Amino acid sequence: MRWMQKTWEGLKNYIDKERFEQVKMLLAIQEKEAVWWRNACLLYFQTFSKMPIPANYEQPDHTLEYYKALRFPNAPGNG
Repeated sequence: MRWMQKTWEGLKNYIDKERFEQVKMLLAIQEKEAVWWRNACLLYFQTFSKMPIPANYEQPDHTLEYYKALRFPNAPGNG
């Protein structure tokens, strides 16, 4: 996602401002969700492997319990 955001920034001069900002906002949401999804998956599978996440990898910001407690009542399919 971060690579896509950088690529999108490079297109700023070729796209109308409204469309550019809308897509930029959507990419920011996707990046945030990709990070928490990655972190939750790493921590979940770590409970089985019992191995630490290598130091050279981005470390999760929260515990597995934090990610398990997240709720998304307005997500599609939750109604």
